[in-house]
Amino acid sequence: VNLIAAHDTSRYWDWLYGSPTNYDERIIDEYYLNFDYRYTSGIKYKILPQNVGYMYYGSFSSTIGDGNLDQILAYLSTSTGLIIDVRSNGGGSLSNVETLVSRFINRKTVVGYISHKTGFGGEYSTGFGHQDFSELYPIEYSPSSRIRYQKPVVVLANRGTFSAGNNFVSVMKALPNVIVIGDCTGGGSGLP
Repeated sequence: VNLIAAHDTSRYWDWLYGSPTNYDERIIDEYYLNFDYRYTSGIKYKILPQNVGYMYYGSFSSTIGDGNLDQILAYLSTSTGLIIDVRSNGGGSLSNVETLVSRFINRKTVVGYISHKTGFGGEYSTGFGHQDFSELYPIEYSPSSRIRYQKPVVVLANRGTFSAGNNFVSVMKALPNVIVIGDCTGGGSGLP
């Protein structure tokens, strides 16, 4: 939660900065990727020596094109499993989340629900109460008709995974062939 006024913004950062640093892009690039990786649509990717695919997506603000995603997944198709690293991903567009997730599902999938505040205190509003929300509406993702990855997937997350990145982790966590590891996410996916 941030409290914002014209003269200042107040926030509590100890939950992030009071924790150990658990991601360093330079270490990943140097020791795991050996500075030898492919890069497209904001995604670094490579097949590691153990025949495990690796993707690092640093920001859901980087648009993922279907053709680029086909290229990435075709290249990674020979791997025995895939690591999707979204550590320190500050978020971006939810449409990029849907585009990426659609490559890991085989049927229309409910990934969450949304409701809206029913009133904001206008003359005829009844939305003053804490529980004054609309009914829950399902959010559904459909599988892509293009290349999909169906082998085991591990999603890496940390406290720097915010907003759309957090949303991606929560959706992927519900899929049967996916495991999420790392630290808790930073949250912030409520579309304020």
